[in-house]
Amino acid sequence: MADDPARGDDSLVAGVRCQGARGFTILELLVVTFIIAVLVSLSFPLYGLIRRKAEQAACAANMKSLFAGLQVYTTDKGHWPQPPASALADEDKFWDFWTTVLAEYDITEDIWMCPTYKRLSSEADSAERKATYLPAGFDAVSPLTPYRWGNQPWLMEIGDHHGDGPLMLRPDGSIVPFSMEMTGES
Repeated sequence: MADDPARGDDSLVAGVRCQGARGFTILELLVVTFIIAVLVSLSFPLYGLIRRKAEQAACAANMKSLFAGLQVYTTDKGHWPQPPASALADEDKFWDFWTTVLAEYDITEDIWMCPTYKRLSSEADSAERKATYLPAGFDAVSPLTPYRWGNQPWLMEIGDHHGDGPLMLRPDGSIVPFSMEMTGES
């Protein structure tokens, strides 16, 4: 009667419990750990690529904001912003002029800085620099002067922070990396 399957055998049930609760073998744990390590090591380069692309997109968004501010300023005032002659000799006055002029159009000082530049530069250099986008120096003769040449940049990055050449902002609002091949375009 002890072997009656309808009644159940305590030793058989206890045997199943012990077998189900035995855990993982060391080999199984090593295999799982190895698989996780491989997946993590594959994701590190991807993380860097995603970060670089996000910073490049943020940089382009900054340039688009500056484009909008410059375009509205030019429409409102009838000419390109003209820094005073004293600002041309002093870098601090130069950047103070640009940030003050475009502050009216919700362009903050943070928009003037490329996020990749902030990440790659030292804290002292990043704190000292006021902007990483250099505006073009158009004259005030005509409100159409900034639009006269299609490949003349409105803004140019001060360095190649994204690897394809410094980004430049064109009068049509497009943002392209500067290269020597582009100098022949009209």
